[in-house]
Amino acid sequence: MNVSLAAKPAGAATGAATLAGAVSVKKNWETALLVLAFLVLFAMTAALLFLLIPRPAALQTGAYFLLGAAATSALLLVRLVRQEKTLRLGDVRVAKLIEYSPDGILLVEPSTLNIRYANRRAGQILGISPERIQTGKITDAAVDPQPDGVAAAAMAHQMAADTFAHGEASHVWRVRRAGGTQVNLQVRSIVLPGENHVFLVSLVDLSERSALQDAATRAEEQLRLTEARFRHLAQMSSDWYWETAPDGRFSLLEGGAEAEQAGMRQMIGRLPWEIRGFRPIACSWHEVRAHWQARRVYRQILRYQAPGQDASDARVLEVIAEPLPDLGSGHAGYRGVVQDITSRRATESRLAESEERFRKLVELSMDGVVIHEHGRIAYANPGLHAMLKIPEGESLAGGDIYAYFAPDCARAARARENDLREIGDAVPFVERRLRRSDGTWVEVEAAASVIELSGRKMIQGQLRDISARKWTEREILRLNASLEARVEERTAELKTANGELEAFSYTVAHDLRAPLRAIDGYSHMLRFDMGEHLSPEVSRDLSLIGSNARKMGQLIDGLLNFARLGRSGLQPQRVDSAALAAAVAHEAAPDGNVVFEISGLPEVWADAAMLRQVWVNLIGNAVKFSTQTGAPRVQIECQTGDSELCFAVRDNGCGFDPKYAAKLFGVFQRLHSTQEFDGTGVGLAIVRRIVERHGGRVWAEGVPGEGACFYFTLPHAGGAPAAKTAQKPAVNPLSPPDKNHA
Repeated sequence: MNVSLAAKPAGAATGAATLAGAVSVKKNWETALLVLAFLVLFAMTAALLFLLIPRPAALQTGAYFLLGAAATSALLLVRLVRQEKTLRLGDVRVAKLIEYSPDGILLVEPSTLNIRYANRRAGQILGISPERIQTGKITDAAVDPQPDGVAAAAMAHQMAADTFAHGEASHVWRVRRAGGTQVNLQVRSIVLPGENHVFLVSLVDLSERSALQDAATRAEEQLRLTEARFRHLAQMSSDWYWETAPDGRFSLLEGGAEAEQAGMRQMIGRLPWEIRGFRPIACSWHEVRAHWQARRVYRQILRYQAPGQDASDARVLEVIAEPLPDLGSGHAGYRGVVQDITSRRATESRLAESEERFRKLVELSMDGVVIHEHGRIAYANPGLHAMLKIPEGESLAGGDIYAYFAPDCARAARARENDLREIGDAVPFVERRLRRSDGTWVEVEAAASVIELSGRKMIQGQLRDISARKWTEREILRLNASLEARVEERTAELKTANGELEAFSYTVAHDLRAPLRAIDGYSHMLRFDMGEHLSPEVSRDLSLIGSNARKMGQLIDGLLNFARLGRSGLQPQRVDSAALAAAVAHEAAPDGNVVFEISGLPEVWADAAMLRQVWVNLIGNAVKFSTQTGAPRVQIECQTGDSELCFAVRDNGCGFDPKYAAKLFGVFQRLHSTQEFDGTGVGLAIVRRIVERHGGRVWAEGVPGEGACFYFTLPHAGGAPAAKTAQKPAVNPLSPPDKNHA
């Protein structure tokens, strides 16, 4: 948080005016002495003449006049001495105010930029003593050039010009402290009255004020203050400086927030206990008056509720006061600082509440909590007493926590404590074995961290009973061991059954091929032998016999291809899917009667032959089911997701009822008759098998009479389930497919 707090020049201006007045009084004093010296000389001359020469009446009258003038000058001298004493008291107060100001104060000669005076705060801000500051120029500590590129000397002269022109000036300077660190300062200057035109310059460290604002924000976040309390904290005023007259009435009030200035002015001339809204907390007004009479330093806590303010918004103020120096008058008032500690008191209250909640949480915890120093127990909660079965009435405090650890665990825990003290952080849970007071063992998880207690670094440990979990883990391991044996046995049986089923399917497929080929062949032979003697009905029947035999052969080939996908392994490589889809589209509609729109297809990591089979089936279906439209169109595109690529093949064909979409990817599942569209019902099942083996998924959308869209996904190259064996160049999509995947 970057907060800029402007310095308040009013107090500094008052001090400068007082200093200027002191200089003027000094000049008046010198003039008075000179006049008095002449008058004394004239008086002595008149007295001598009065004694030595005759005394006519006129001479006697002149002598009396001179003696009267001398007496008048003496009275004037006494009055000037009293005024000097009063002004000197004011100078001391102003000097104290400037010397202990929260802002750095400098007196600078504008023509030479030499520093004539520096207060303590200026030395703290610049990191050097005020005496060293007074030997240099105001530009000595400035970084050259300044962040905006202006030279420090030019910036100082510009500040002097602005001050002469407007009476004051304000700039932000970048300075280098005595250790090399650089800070930003708010530099404000005013012209002191007088002929020498000395500047009074105030310095405010913006980094410190920003740090204070950051600390306030962190406190607000930790304590989760309400929005109203946060605004109150952000607008919290700075300290007040006050002085009283000898009778206890306020004579000076400086500082505070701008909104409080009007109320503070109304307090001038009044006693503290006469001001409505102030109520002592730590002591009474009677005790305060007793401190004043005894001239003692005191500290007081007040509660202040401004007129018209809710009681919940009342502020708590801390007053630190001391008597003003007695400069010989016998009477002096008090001065002090008022600090708003509302936020601090609220923080302390909430910290106490938080500590109480933490204590109750620890006391009620089922886990064991222990605080120790090199094993010596300083605190142990009831959970640890119950875990170690400590008899009622006995305490673990003062004992050695490592005495309850198994020997090997104790050595490891001590070594871990030494490491923990070196790194000063926390260590995660590790497993340990502890012996209870009755001799039984308990298995725990132990974690630890370094805390500070009573100014000493100690170890806070947390012990969690995991005996039940460890028993469960051992039981699970035992069951897993027996389960693995059963799984291996069942897997062997399943492999045997799969082998037998595969052999059976191949036997059936090959045994069926021969009769089908015979049927198709004999139908051709019969047609050839009969020639023109065949009737139309017999010719049609022979055609149906041959087409059905060939269709049965296609079904058997589809089944064999589908079964072959489960046996063959993936051979992933980079594949140019755009070129592959374009090649398959050309093969599916070589006559050009179908319009293809292919866009956004990237390179993928997949088995090239299997991916070709996916495109063959999807594009072939799109072409087949859109041929009955007047202008068949097929769109092929891809959308890139976070972890996968989504491909889509969309056509404007006959479509399908969406409630049957789930049946499309099953073997022999068809939504149209063979009279409408030719096919075996195996192609989409093969698509699903290939895509799922690549780690993807398939689905379809369709509307009757409006077309269909088939989707499938493939993982990005980094997320493919098949391991990358080599970075091969993209496969040529026009090359013939692998026979194993045909």
